[in-house]
Amino acid sequence: MQVEIFEAGAPVGTLELTRQGLYQAAEAVCRPRRAGVNRLYLWKGRTPYCLGVPLPEGDGFTLRRRLSAASLPFAPETAVLGREEDGWLPWRGSFAGETVESGWLKPSPEGMLLAVADGSPCAETLAGRVREEEALTLGGTPCRSFSETPLPPEPDAQPEPAPTPAPDAPPETAPTPEPDAQPETASTSAKEEPPVENDPPLSHGQLPPTPHADEGPAVPQEIPVRAAPPAKAPQAAGPLLRFHTEMDAEH
Repeated sequence: MQVEIFEAGAPVGTLELTRQGLYQAAEAVCRPRRAGVNRLYLWKGRTPYCLGVPLPEGDGFTLRRRLSAASLPFAPETAVLGREEDGWLPWRGSFAGETVESGWLKPSPEGMLLAVADGSPCAETLAGRVREEEALTLGGTPCRSFSETPLPPEPDAQPEPAPTPAPDAPPETAPTPEPDAQPETASTSAKEEPPVENDPPLSHGQLPPTPHADEGPAVPQEIPVRAAPPAKAPQAAGPLLRFHTEMDAEH
């Protein structure tokens, strides 16, 4: 079987696997883009297998190995050329439903962690889908790391309340007609004179009051009454009175 070799997301060679009884012959020919010591990793899903280090040969790099069938328990899906950095292995595949062309995988107690180049479309997509971990630098490239823990769903946006309709204006009422003017009568039109107050009855010794034009109602005037002289006590009969009395008695 033949498997394509990738480096930083770009194809750089091929791997040929040939079954030979209880063994498998592996031959990789590639042209690395980055100088230095690079290892060739075989992947099936998220299970890695390090095949070895390609060595310079001709105008490229070649890696040949004869493996027992038990030492390579799977048929690789892809081959990635790169370097291990602090436990991060070069990888390509599917992570959280997103196809990753170039990245690094690292096992953790919570599961696999993925690191991708900062600013890549993959990083922007994963940032809105799974939990983001620490930022780091791998292979001289600034990276963002992610776990497979999905982000909590955002609360549903509350629908905006419908605007309250303005209350209907009350219907205009017809103006109340003014009452017809009543014709003025002689009794109502004429100026009513104030009622005449009757003079109070006069008591003994009072004179009728004298009205004045600029004064109010007349007030009875009191007439001073002179007291009668005291009655004189009867005097004793004199001789003349006794004479007449005796004469009257004889007749």
